[in-house]
Amino acid sequence: MLYGLYVSFLDRNSIKKLSQTHFVGLKNIAAVLKDENFWSSFANSLEFTALYVVGTMVLAIAIAVFLNKKFSGVEIVRTIYYLPYVSNII
Repeated sequence: MLYGLYVSFLDRNSIKKLSQTHFVGLKNIAAVLKDENFWSSFANSLEFTALYVVGTMVLAIAIAVFLNKKFSGVEIVRTIYYLPYVSNII
C-alpha cells in the first residue's frame, strides 16, 4: 500500500522502469479528480454498494422473520435452508 502511494507521486507507467521516472507531486491525483470516467466509476461504485448493502440486509431480515415464524413444516424449511451451509462441498 505504501508502494502504491509512492508510485502515485511519480510519472510512471508499466513499461518504464522505476529508475526512469521522475517526481510529479499531486499532478496525477489532480488529473484523476478532473477525469469524467473516474467520477462516473466512483458514482457507480457508491450506488452499487448502497443498493447491495440495503438489499442484502432487507432480504436477510425477511428470511430471518420468515424462518422464525411458527408454521407446519418449519423444521423442514429450516433444514433445507441451512443444509448448504453445513454440508460438505465435495
